[in-house]
Amino acid sequence: MLVLRESDVAPMLQQLTLEECHRLLQALWRSLAAYSASSNDASSSGSETGSVHQPMRESIRTADGSTTLFMPASDTTTTTGIKVVTLPGAGGPPAGAIALFSPKSGQLEGILNAEMITAFRTALASMIPFHLFQFPQTTQGQDGRGNRLLVFGAGKQAEWHIRLGLLLARSIASVTVVNRGRGGLDRLRTSLGDVAAARPDVSFVYISREEEEEEEKEAKYEDRLRAAVSEADAIFCCTPSTEPLFPYSYLRRQQTGGEGEDAQENKRRFVSMIGSFRPHMHEVDTDTLLSGQTLLVDSRQACLAEAGELITAGVRPEQLTEIGELSPASSLFASSSSSNIVFKCVGMGIMDLAVGRELLCLASERGVGVSIQGF
Repeated sequence: MLVLRESDVAPMLQQLTLEECHRLLQALWRSLAAYSASSNDASSSGSETGSVHQPMRESIRTADGSTTLFMPASDTTTTTGIKVVTLPGAGGPPAGAIALFSPKSGQLEGILNAEMITAFRTALASMIPFHLFQFPQTTQGQDGRGNRLLVFGAGKQAEWHIRLGLLLARSIASVTVVNRGRGGLDRLRTSLGDVAAARPDVSFVYISREEEEEEEKEAKYEDRLRAAVSEADAIFCCTPSTEPLFPYSYLRRQQTGGEGEDAQENKRRFVSMIGSFRPHMHEVDTDTLLSGQTLLVDSRQACLAEAGELITAGVRPEQLTEIGELSPASSLFASSSSSNIVFKCVGMGIMDLAVGRELLCLASERGVGVSIQGF
């Protein structure tokens, strides 16, 4: 049995090579493909479950206001496991662990600290459609700017979307981060110090809404927000917001008219939303949500039950495509398409199992972690 502490997990993930990143991405993609195939098989046969078991997560609220989530899952072939994570009522990062068992013998094979893995695996799920996305040719390389990435939020989820986005898309030359408070932005800037040093070709811009409002520059904040949204090629929403982070109209760049106006209004973007996971939460408005040819999700069942944006919009199952159903050759990602690529993720235990198991293999190859015999 192998134990991976936070001190083992953090450097292993932060020092990922492009090849290792693709290895983890493919492992997660295969797991989600098995989940989708299992769900479809169960639906067509009238069975309640398929070969992949992914129950809805359970939660309890503790006396101090903290919330503990229980996320069991099994692929019934290689791994059975559970993630237990607590969201502190007083704020702060989530804390918990992932336990992985053999589905045949029940033997405990590994325990992993879940704090960084939770943020990493969610960002990695966003990277599945993101790495297939073809950036608009009209933007790429124009006046030497390269492509532009916009991120909402300043927590670990935002950090890992930035890290993986820059690792997988070398054409990105600008990262803008928008957050309510300045403190979170300062912490994120520090955390990304190694990334900034490794990618001196990328400019980083940090925008704090509270700071602008304190200086009575709310109008300036809205102008900066509108510009950041309209110029972005990819937008990662990583906040538990209860109201849309920007209106759909901001996706249109202000023009003086003529052919350029139509070109900008039809500019194709990648938009992911991973921060909202309860019915009252909304990171984008309905127009933005439905601006793609289809709406990509990690799980139809989970997103229809938990994602506030989908519930408010009255989205139907047939409007959704699970990323486990995607193939690299999907016409959805054709450069000729003008529709946005929109992805919504609420997270599932099967994602923790897939990434956790691959990390155990990677750690074993590197000689990382604490091995306990005879457990």
